[in-house]
Amino acid sequence: MLARFRSSSLRRRLLLLLLSLIALVWGAAGYRVWEETHHEVEEVFDVNLAQTARLLLTLARHELEEIAEDPGEIDQLRDLEEVGGTHHPYEHKIAFRIYDSHGNSLLGSPGAPPALDLAPNDEFVDRKIDGEHWRLFGLREDFGAVKVGMRIDIRDEVVDYVLASTLWPMPLGLVLVAFLVWWAVGRGLRPLGRVAGELGRRDAGDLQGVRTEPVPAEVRPLVDALNELLGRLQRAFENERRFTADASHELRTPLAAIRIQAQVAAQAEDPAQRTRALEKITRGVDRATHLVEQLLALARADAQQAGQIHDKQADLGRVARGALEEVMPLALERSVELGLDAPEGRGLQVRGDPGSLSILVRNLADNAVRYTPEGGRVRVALAVQGGAVVLSVEDSGPGIPEAERAAMFERFRRRNQQAASGSGLGLSIVERIARLHTAQLTLGQGADGRGLRVEAVFAAAPPEKR
Repeated sequence: MLARFRSSSLRRRLLLLLLSLIALVWGAAGYRVWEETHHEVEEVFDVNLAQTARLLLTLARHELEEIAEDPGEIDQLRDLEEVGGTHHPYEHKIAFRIYDSHGNSLLGSPGAPPALDLAPNDEFVDRKIDGEHWRLFGLREDFGAVKVGMRIDIRDEVVDYVLASTLWPMPLGLVLVAFLVWWAVGRGLRPLGRVAGELGRRDAGDLQGVRTEPVPAEVRPLVDALNELLGRLQRAFENERRFTADASHELRTPLAAIRIQAQVAAQAEDPAQRTRALEKITRGVDRATHLVEQLLALARADAQQAGQIHDKQADLGRVARGALEEVMPLALERSVELGLDAPEGRGLQVRGDPGSLSILVRNLADNAVRYTPEGGRVRVALAVQGGAVVLSVEDSGPGIPEAERAAMFERFRRRNQQAASGSGLGLSIVERIARLHTAQLTLGQGADGRGLRVEAVFAAAPPEKR
């Protein structure tokens, strides 16, 4: 039932909530009216009982005083049972008795119960007489007393009548309020309907922002957030289209070279020429393979979510050693010295995915080796600084001018477009993985003002419990 309510329309939810609150308030008000009505009716009938008793005692005062002086006068009083006339339905529910100074009942109303003498003097009391609930009141003087009573169900009938005549419009009013709320909520939600209609009429490729001029202030944050999302989607699609175009161009170059060299090898009669062509084919295949691997790594990095990253832990020292083992063959081929400086122990724990971090370290080292001249040096270092683990990769290559460093994280951007042997995706992949790990990534000069130094600062994590 709860799930069905949550999935219902906004208009229905508002209607149910508002009507529930209105019904609750009306219920509390109705209870208060009943309580006040009941109290006021009791007050009115109690006053009536008291006034009736005083009136009867006043009217019978003379006779009671005579009876007190001469008991023979008692025959002069007449029993009301002998008085004829039309009887009211309430007549037997209201009763009185008049007593002489000795407590003898001299006069009583028709059907007045003998137990009326239980009424205390100058006090109201509730008593059950012959299975019926009565409200009693009494007055006593030296010459006699008067006891009056009223069935309580008379009061209940009056209260019920007053409440029925007062509260019956409330259910009808609730129905009217429900209709008005339904209409008002529908009218208030029209701007959302206009926004939905505008979006529904658009083509799939139309990611322009929604107009905010006719939108109420309460809906404006939703429309602003939607426009921001559409803007991000538009930028993402543009990046993907640009990435696809660049990837197609980058793949076309090595494939065209491979095709040309294959034709040369097929037509070459000189074995040396054929060998050189086959070597160029091998390098072209390696370059295409490297590019495809980088594209796949970038796609995996783009698909990852930050929540998946921070649920894991990785030993950055172990990750770095494994990544450098993969880059070592390239370093040996290019006669580049590749080394790792890392402290011993388990102080290099960071929150993150070991596989993604391995790609990050491998790309940094691979880039450094590719852009370092033969006989150069690439140094990978790990250090603990306060609550952070710092990874740095420093080479002795040509470096990057400070004005161009920020642009190096763009896809297919190379340090030297003419002499580059890489894919131009390495730093893009590094930047994406660093952002997922909330790491700070900076580019700077290497030692002695030569080469490039890339530094990534990760928040340290406690070692995993074994």
